[in-house]
Amino acid sequence: MRFPTRTFYRGAPIFRQLVALSLLLPWWIHLARGQQLPSGSMVRWGTLPISPGQGWEVEAKAPDESQLGISKLSAGTISAGTIKADGSVVVWFNDGGFNEQGVPRDYPLVVTNQLPAVDLALSRDHRQLDLTLIAILHPDGSMDFGTDFTLPVLESRPKYMSGGVAAITFVGTQLVVAKDDGSLLVDGKPVSENFATPASPGGIRALAGNSQDGAFTAIGLRGDGTVVGWDVYNKKSVGIPADALSSVVAIAAGRFHFLALKADGSVVAWGNVVNWDAGQTVVPLAARTGVKAIAAGDLFSMALKTDGTVVLWGAAPAVESVPPEIQGITLGIAAGVSQAMAIVVSGPPNLSSNPVSRSVPLGQSAELIANATGPGLSYQWHRNGVRIPNATTRALPLLFAAPGEYSVGITNWFGSVTSLAPAVVTVAPPVPGSVVARGAGEPKREGQDDWGQSTVPLEASKDIVATAGGAQHSLGLRRDGSVVAWGDNLFGECDVPVGARTNVEAISAGYFHSLALTRSGSVIQWGSANFWQGKVPPSLDQGVIAISTQSQHSLALKQDGSVVAWGENFNGQTTVPAEAKSGVIAIAAGGVHSLALKADGSVVAWGDKTNGGFVPPSASSNVVAIAAGYSHSLALRRDGSVVGWGTVEVPANLGSGVVAIAAGPVHSLALRADGTVAAWGDNSAGQLEIPSTLQGSVTAIAVGGLHTLLILGSADLRVERTTTSAVASWPTNQVGLHLQSSVGITPDAPWADVIGTPSILGRRHQLEVPTAASSRYLRLSR
Repeated sequence: MRFPTRTFYRGAPIFRQLVALSLLLPWWIHLARGQQLPSGSMVRWGTLPISPGQGWEVEAKAPDESQLGISKLSAGTISAGTIKADGSVVVWFNDGGFNEQGVPRDYPLVVTNQLPAVDLALSRDHRQLDLTLIAILHPDGSMDFGTDFTLPVLESRPKYMSGGVAAITFVGTQLVVAKDDGSLLVDGKPVSENFATPASPGGIRALAGNSQDGAFTAIGLRGDGTVVGWDVYNKKSVGIPADALSSVVAIAAGRFHFLALKADGSVVAWGNVVNWDAGQTVVPLAARTGVKAIAAGDLFSMALKTDGTVVLWGAAPAVESVPPEIQGITLGIAAGVSQAMAIVVSGPPNLSSNPVSRSVPLGQSAELIANATGPGLSYQWHRNGVRIPNATTRALPLLFAAPGEYSVGITNWFGSVTSLAPAVVTVAPPVPGSVVARGAGEPKREGQDDWGQSTVPLEASKDIVATAGGAQHSLGLRRDGSVVAWGDNLFGECDVPVGARTNVEAISAGYFHSLALTRSGSVIQWGSANFWQGKVPPSLDQGVIAISTQSQHSLALKQDGSVVAWGENFNGQTTVPAEAKSGVIAIAAGGVHSLALKADGSVVAWGDKTNGGFVPPSASSNVVAIAAGYSHSLALRRDGSVVGWGTVEVPANLGSGVVAIAAGPVHSLALRADGTVAAWGDNSAGQLEIPSTLQGSVTAIAVGGLHTLLILGSADLRVERTTTSAVASWPTNQVGLHLQSSVGITPDAPWADVIGTPSILGRRHQLEVPTAASSRYLRLSR
């Protein structure tokens, strides 16, 4: 089983394609030759720069061969390796190829030698990605050296490899070796005879180096805790910061910088970062005390603290951050160009908190969480004892929660644990006027950003009488006349103005703007006015009975039956024809066209004529409602059937019984009299997948860019009484409801349908009910 790998960044800045050098663990942790660190398991994250400058990277992974009993890590450019507790070495690399399943192809190389390994170095040169050089140091001071394809046998070692080697590293593809006698060799050639002088106990204990801007700098840690530096090309010593001249226990080198770990647990950083300053030499407060190991990547630095936590700083877009599950259990670290590695404590999972039972309103979402610690954790959730496909994360999102008993099993390489008593999820009846949303922002759409337009806020969980969907935001109208907005607010489309917080009659949402119609008949607009949405015409400060917007233009219907349009007009969608200047009872704004419904049941269309901006003969009469998408249109006929034209076709099996329609840019909805919803069109964000638990409970529908909005529960019924009658009203988008009356409300009291056909005034049905001498009760029923 593999540790769950992760890629935090998939971009490819050129600087991350260049060479970096990894950690040499401090000598005081290495102890003497032949001794091993406590063994653990390996975690690896980040990316490998397979194709420099072309943006081709693959995810850094850890092979099964290196999951157990690890005592030391090493990282190259596209390679990584471990020394296991028995002294054997495993090296693996990736050449940019993929297997039949599309997974990056790794090539493990298990190195078996007559002698165990105490140190391992891998080449780091972005220009030679097809070649990995390997150097292995043995307890007797001998070493092996070769490529990822072959390592020389013991008998063929050059003389300088046969003994007396104190420390090894790579600078690019050049092997740097420090000998016990104090000499320094690069690719077998002496470059300094007195690298370790003045003489110090044990000579050089660790090496690090980098090569850039025409310089080749190697630094060495001596047994007395001092650091020395040597310019290999110019054959002269280099300066070392005063803080790194004593009491140093470990060193590391990145592309342009060096790190030194002091005996007091503090970190010193320096280097040539004038043109490549990514903060890699600015040691954060957390790494100034309590550090026990260091590592340096390309333009980032790492520190391992005594409490087992890891600190990372600098520019590490591919590494991004430290996986939270390794914090507190890390034993060792290493870093490559854009990859990071850690040794973590071995052991089975420990379940620290179980998922908690909860009750969820019908149609609403919830989340179950299990907290566990341990290396290499894998999760699998079950419902009623049955495995839930793809439910393999610590948190289980319950989108439109289903009732049942939920449990989770957590495993790693060392064992498994199952949550205790199952978390029982119960689903409560829908709260009248609650909004549910489906579509964009949910995991179904790969790469779809979550703007929050489908995350219904608490304010919209009840008493909502109407809703509207924009491209990336949503609106809800509450029973008290206030507007609730949620989702993307880049242009202020969710910043509800003071005037829309009371006495609002209707709402509509465009791509980046919002509209509200007040009960006094004025129109309020907020959000962007920079993309041709325009501003509300002064003539709409009174006398308006309906509004509609979807894309970047808007419509308003006045009391005299005329239509006013404003906003983008590239296709003539705001050029109102003469037929729509009188006798109109409903309006619909599409993407680049507009619709108007006349009192005689005919439809008028203007704007783009290629798709939804024309009227077929089947929509020329007996139409009672209209809706417009980006390039398609819908008409609801008096017999409950739906006519569609443009780019989104109405399903042939939709049938009749439809009481409301809604159209968005790429999908549409139909609400039937029985409270069920049909959906068709694009489903790339799951906006068509309405759970069966909601069917039969829907009272209103709305469509956004890639999301669907539904209102559940009872409709908004208002009654205004006079001395001789009562006038009942309810929203026109909550149709299919019958007004009933009764003289009592006891269980045995009879309810009868009120005789009469509702009229439409603005966005509400109205029906006058004569009153008798005794009190009378009214309700809406299907």
